[in-house]
Amino acid sequence: MSAASVKALTSLWPHAGIVTVRTRGVNQDGKVVLNYRRTVMIYKRDHALDTNHFPEIQEEQRSTFE
Repeated sequence: MSAASVKALTSLWPHAGIVTVRTRGVNQDGKVVLNYRRTVMIYKRDHALDTNHFPEIQEEQRSTFE
């Protein structure tokens, strides 16, 4: 089960917002076995992804997960 809430809207990023998502996973007995929260910046509904508002990630900043 996940629940989302808008955390911040700012004039610095008028095309995006910060959203916090809380996720809980339960097993077949209803016991919580997973619980975490993540925060992401996402585009607002009316802004296209190809508008290039976000800076390109520099090579030394890339995650090892990619």
